[in-house]
Amino acid sequence: MKRGQYEEMARKAEKEGTAKEVTVTFVKLEKEGEVMVGQLMGVQKVVSKKNNGTYLQYLIETDEGLFKVSFGAAFDREMLPILHIGNVYAFTYLGKRDIGGGHSVNIIKTVLVNESEAGPLLLNYVNENIVEEDPDGH
Repeated sequence: MKRGQYEEMARKAEKEGTAKEVTVTFVKLEKEGEVMVGQLMGVQKVVSKKNNGTYLQYLIETDEGLFKVSFGAAFDREMLPILHIGNVYAFTYLGKRDIGGGHSVNIIKTVLVNESEAGPLLLNYVNENIVEEDPDGH
């Protein structure tokens, strides 16, 4: 196989240290006090196979790489009108709260760490995205 321009570009970027891994890993915050700090890069609306509902997966760039995380439908409803793409947030899992009827919600403390000037309101961004079937089986 002959080396092409893109392969050469990749080798040069690796050599110069300008290449950046963009593999996305799905994580769950499950331990009380667990924190994820990073820049909100995007969001994806997902149709759940388990309960036939929808939820959001947030794409967050942290110091350790790119992660997608789901905080739960209650968080989505409460925070969607507030969050902005490009802002840096600290998300802390505080546990679950029983809301009756055998249901519970995740309690996520959300702190704005650094505000971006250019980021769109997440609500506007989500409404323009395509609903996809649950890619991770969650």
